Amino acid sequence: MTPPLGVFAFLFTDIEGSTRRWESHPDEMRAALARHDALVRAAVARSGGRVFKAIGDAFCAAYPEPRRALEGALAIQRALAAENWGAVGPLRVRAAIHAGAAEERDDDFFGPALNRVARLLSAGHGGQTLLSRAAADAAADALPTGASLRDLGERRLKDLARPERIFMLVAADLPSDFPPLRTLDARPNNLPAQATTLVGRETELEALRALLRRDGVRLATLTGPGGTGKTRLALQAVAELVDEYAHGVWFVALAPIADPALVLPAVAAALGVKEEPGLSAAESVKRFLRERRLLLVLDNFEQILDAGPSVAELLAAAPGLKLLVTSRSLLRVYGEHDFPVPPLTLPCGGTSSRACRQSEAVRLFVERARAVKPDFSVTDDNAEAVAALCAQLDGLPLAIELAAAQIRLFTPQAMLAELCVACGGAGKLDLLSGGARDLPARQRTLRGAIAWSYDLLDDKERAAFRRLAVFSGGWDRGGAAVVFDQARSLPSLQSLLDKSLLRVCEEGGEPRFEMLETLREFALERLDEHGEGDDARARHSAYFLSLAETCSSRLEGPDQQRWSERLAREFDNFRAALSRALARRDADAALRFAANLGPLWNQRGRYSEGRAQLDAALALGDGAPSEARARAVFALGQMHNGLGDLPQARERLEQALELFRSLGDRRGAVDALTLLSWVLMYQGDVERAEKATEELLDESRRLGEPRRRALALERAAYVAQERGRAERGLPLLEEALALMRQAQDKAGVALILNVLGEHVRARRDFARAAELYGESLALSRSLESPFWISAAAMNLGVCSIRLGRPAAALPLMTESLTLTHAIGNKRNVPPALIGLAALAALDGEPETAAVLLGAAEKFLREQNTVLVYADRGEQEETARAVRAALDGAAYEAALAAGRALTLDAAVAKALELARRLEF
Repeated sequence: MTPPLGVFAFLFTDIEGSTRRWESHPDEMRAALARHDALVRAAVARSGGRVFKAIGDAFCAAYPEPRRALEGALAIQRALAAENWGAVGPLRVRAAIHAGAAEERDDDFFGPALNRVARLLSAGHGGQTLLSRAAADAAADALPTGASLRDLGERRLKDLARPERIFMLVAADLPSDFPPLRTLDARPNNLPAQATTLVGRETELEALRALLRRDGVRLATLTGPGGTGKTRLALQAVAELVDEYAHGVWFVALAPIADPALVLPAVAAALGVKEEPGLSAAESVKRFLRERRLLLVLDNFEQILDAGPSVAELLAAAPGLKLLVTSRSLLRVYGEHDFPVPPLTLPCGGTSSRACRQSEAVRLFVERARAVKPDFSVTDDNAEAVAALCAQLDGLPLAIELAAAQIRLFTPQAMLAELCVACGGAGKLDLLSGGARDLPARQRTLRGAIAWSYDLLDDKERAAFRRLAVFSGGWDRGGAAVVFDQARSLPSLQSLLDKSLLRVCEEGGEPRFEMLETLREFALERLDEHGEGDDARARHSAYFLSLAETCSSRLEGPDQQRWSERLAREFDNFRAALSRALARRDADAALRFAANLGPLWNQRGRYSEGRAQLDAALALGDGAPSEARARAVFALGQMHNGLGDLPQARERLEQALELFRSLGDRRGAVDALTLLSWVLMYQGDVERAEKATEELLDESRRLGEPRRRALALERAAYVAQERGRAERGLPLLEEALALMRQAQDKAGVALILNVLGEHVRARRDFARAAELYGESLALSRSLESPFWISAAAMNLGVCSIRLGRPAAALPLMTESLTLTHAIGNKRNVPPALIGLAALAALDGEPETAAVLLGAAEKFLREQNTVLVYADRGEQEETARAVRAALDGAAYEAALAAGRALTLDAAVAKALELARRLEF
């Protein structure tokens, strides 16, 4: 008989801090807990619920509808608040309510809804009652008298599934002020959301969390063949540890990377670390990690094992770092702890439906089968076949998911018969080249399961599956339509999704597809076996070359943000296609790719990688002038500029300018002159910057494009200010702003507003400057542009200080320095340090202020750069105030202490100062 599957409301509760109370008042706590249990059970019964599980001080209750669960939670909180708890102190209970489908059997409930409410409970605090959106929507029209719901916004729970909109129950007689929710959003992280919940693995999760919490464990490696669920286990374990790492938990997907030299740049990209001038990506990452406490997940390491020593170097450089690696093989480095990931548990103690449902493998099979056949369940009729099926698949999660996806086509009994033939028939184990019989038994079983799923496809689906393997890092419907027929792309994608051979998520408002690496390896081999590899890869390369050119050509104007995000989203595909072009020594394709990827490398701070790829592309061919070569040289100048190598940047930009002019490319010449003027200004070569700007003004006037003309005017205004002719700069900037608005370029408007504010600030009109910076900041926030948010926030903070509003300046300066450091913009660190030094001086900490001034001075010197005119005035004014508050020896000693700091140490000191300042 099939157990009933219906929609229920669930109320979970537990006591906050019960372990501590047991340790300090064991006898009193025993009596208090008995009273707590009686109150909870009575409140649940009165509100129409049923307690179906009680573990320690935690209760799980089921209700027919969310309104009654809410009444129960309110009754529990009021009853506990009214009780006198004596020596143990008030018992504060957190509660959570969620509504969803669940299976009721053996006086218990099972299903994803139970996982969801448990995660919701873990986000709360004692005395707080949280509701999911499903529960809140159902109960909102019938709230108890005096109760209301407060919307806490959309948050990511630690089950890594979809974000949840969370509501809090509010009543006048109960507390309503609580700390921030304990969700993934509470700590910095980039953990990817998961389409499904983790089933089982309770034992492994507990053991892995305990291993990672051990002081002597710095590196743990989850090992096992493909398909064992290493990545999913790792993600869930670290999600539950995120509160324990002050600087967050970070996930680095290494599956698309084949070159060990790209591992640390990938780590840098995941952490948002930009290369420091004169340092490699490895050294930049080490500096960033040195004084941070964080957990790093390196996923799919097996194809880049030669990068193991680099990982060991990271651990040596960063004492607060812990690493969790997933790999089919150990890294074999010192201090590594192996954590083999076993298969899911199989049924034991008989093959009745009740015994089967206790096994993790069967639970996973049932949950995934219900995704395609909602009424599926394990019954006494099919239990033996389901158990045998999971045993045949050795409890491997991927194999089980693939099998479960076929439940609409086969009964479990028929599926078992088909799978036994696929895995045991002549030649079935040798489906992949390389001799599958030499692989471990579990790996052979997985290959058999993949092959069986593949053999069940029709010819069109198989062709689509093979060809989709050429994508790296996912794809959208447009890409799929190019590598195989347009007419059959959408039906084939849907069919492969239904069979668990693809996964889908939403990015940029559009569905994006991906294939697990284990499946992709299989598909790639089948692609080449069928002789389709060359054609599919050629189509892939042609599509992404066209896309790169389209994206880079649309990075200006009203849609710039959308196209920038599209360019970044396809980075792994661009990288794969560029690598093929370099390997084939296809100079034209390599140069076109490199030239159009320049904006992406520049925007994302991947300067070292961009420089290496551009150098490789420029080394091909005969060196004859071409548009692609000129743009690649210009992009190389951008990379050197980003790395702080201003002499090399200047040389490459001058070379690009010459190439653009020889080709008659006025737009390219204007771009090269604009950046060249910027580099010359930061080198302090004002005379040469002025000459370049004069040329820029002439070229932009002839070109007639509003955006480029606006940037030329902005450069001219900077030169005028540096030459002491500020009165000429303001009208130039006002004209530039009008032109940029005409071009509908929001990023450009934000830039001009910020620069206009600097000119006004230099004239000490701080009120007007604050208005301009405020408008720039609001626009930058709407664009989610961290560079311009940090710049505008810093400048607005300076104005707030000068207007006598240090309390308003403090959060702005803190945000600016935090963002600036996070995105790797080293040039804006010195002015941010100077701004916080001004606040330190105002709050009576002149020595700390002098330390920050010394650090700022050192970093400017190391970067071989100068402050712009408005910031020079702030530096001089702050230095005067600090010198007046300290004697000469103390001032010089503090400056020297600042000059001895590393960049990370200086930023940490400034942020620590910001936390203790009071205004």
